[in-house]
Amino acid sequence: MENPVDGMFRAFADVTRLRILHLLARREMSVCEIMATMKVPQSKISRHLGYLRASGLVVSRTQGQWRLYALAKPTTRFQARALHCLKDCFDEVAVLRQDMTRLKVVGPLCARRKKRLADAARNNKRKGRAPAKKSQPPPRIELG
Repeated sequence: MENPVDGMFRAFADVTRLRILHLLARREMSVCEIMATMKVPQSKISRHLGYLRASGLVVSRTQGQWRLYALAKPTTRFQARALHCLKDCFDEVAVLRQDMTRLKVVGPLCARRKKRLADAARNNKRKGRAPAKKSQPPPRIELG
């Protein structure tokens, strides 16, 4: 079995995972909020969240259609101190500061989107309709 300290440092060694951890040190977040804040594709965010969950640093819960992610409760004093430092000591890192600035705008947008989708699903359920499908963009025509 891998040493938990080694796993934690491996998780901290990637800038994307470090950015995710820094965001989650503030509050619980959905993938929508994380990807919009970091301007990173959903597949990359999901892959890194999986790694962080496997390392024991992040937990998730389901709320309706949404999966919300948060920092796990520290299991050792070392882990608690490292996560505390992540929250308070890394504010001088430019990319982490930019994420915090973007989060102030993105958070409310994603919250409104979540509410709108939840309301639509609730209304469709009351009316006995199937959930609304996402509209597909028209096919691209290549001119030769």
